[in-house]
Amino acid sequence: METNVIIAILLIILAFVVLIYMSAAEKKKRKKLKLEIENSKQKSSTKFNIDINTIMFPYLIDKMNYESLTNAFKVVFDTFCFLDYSKKTTDEITTKEWHSWQFAILLKYLSKNYTYTTALDKKIFPVEIEKLSKIKLDLEVEMILKRYYNGVDVNLSKEELCEQVIWTARDVAVIIKAILDLK
Repeated sequence: METNVIIAILLIILAFVVLIYMSAAEKKKRKKLKLEIENSKQKSSTKFNIDINTIMFPYLIDKMNYESLTNAFKVVFDTFCFLDYSKKTTDEITTKEWHSWQFAILLKYLSKNYTYTTALDKKIFPVEIEKLSKIKLDLEVEMILKRYYNGVDVNLSKEELCEQVIWTARDVAVIIKAILDLK
């Protein structure tokens, strides 16, 4: 009996050591990537492009499989459609009302280049988003990626990111439009 208890305690300790090691390795990887991006910023001060594949995401979002990520995206997409932003003014779509957890789901979905087809025949985007050319849409996405990179701490918990309401309906519309335009 005592041997089983000792083995169980050793296994628990081993599990903690492995988790700590994995966490340290992930932090080291993130720090290295951040340094590479910072060096890239300094080398090209005139223009700084962020590749969506270098963006880090909260661990639970980053590890989602296709089905889980698609389901999470669908919840955010359906919420966006339900709120009917196509009828809102510019002032109404620039109010910060979306949190970083939702936004990270959208960006992760975009980073995977998953296409999403909707059966909606109604207009879902505000006029100013609907009229964006491909070039202007790409520029808007890049500006949003910079804000995400500089403003979101991906090491925060889901609850903490849900409290971080820093994204507008306009931001969400731009990313959803970029996703829908992938097809």
